[in-house]
Amino acid sequence: MSAPLLSPRSLGGSETGFHARSLTRSGRAPLTEATFSAEPGEMTVLLSEDFSGQALLRAAVGIEAVDRGASVLQGHTLSRQPEEPISLTPLQVGLLSQQPMSKPGQSVDDHIGQWLDQAPDLDRQERIRRVGESLGFDGLGTARVDDLPPALQHRVSIGRALAPAPAMLAADNPFSQLPFRERRMLEGLMRVIASDYGLPVLYATDHVESATRGHHVVRISGGRVVEDVHGWVEIQRTFGSY
Repeated sequence: MSAPLLSPRSLGGSETGFHARSLTRSGRAPLTEATFSAEPGEMTVLLSEDFSGQALLRAAVGIEAVDRGASVLQGHTLSRQPEEPISLTPLQVGLLSQQPMSKPGQSVDDHIGQWLDQAPDLDRQERIRRVGESLGFDGLGTARVDDLPPALQHRVSIGRALAPAPAMLAADNPFSQLPFRERRMLEGLMRVIASDYGLPVLYATDHVESATRGHHVVRISGGRVVEDVHGWVEIQRTFGSY
């Protein structure tokens, strides 16, 4: 894989990376002064055993509202108040969820290109071809996504998220239903994508062993950030024994 192919989109803001500052809300999935950053080139793991890491990810990218606090990507605000509509686009954040969400009978190429209508600056067919090749789907463009094994379906969805050249990837516990070996492989791919293409990658999970694939781990409990660990040595020391 070559860096120019999937380099992140510039949103033209004054800041770099992603920064969540004092995100707070009450209710069913509360958050309390949750603050963290995700830097370009790093996979930041939001780790929680009570799923509050997933809640924090959804609030941080603006899928769910917060009562106060803010999150910004390259200086552009993603978080929103309860009265504000969702304005997130695939050009800002490529989203991955537990279900690959392909349409019945959809081909690999069509799934990868699903969000490219929002990126008129890119050559659609060339983008689909090169993203597919980079993820190992060369020659499989007409294959049906729903005929592929689950791990490969997720791999195609990674291609769909990357195709519009978003400024960030956000993964909402996407591989949790896969066997350990396949989950580990896809988490490794996410780490490589972050490193090779200079993308901030947010990865929410409840699997403690997944933390060892991150460049940065933010542990959340009860909606509070309780631990912030950076660097391979510290991450292995903290989470490598699980």
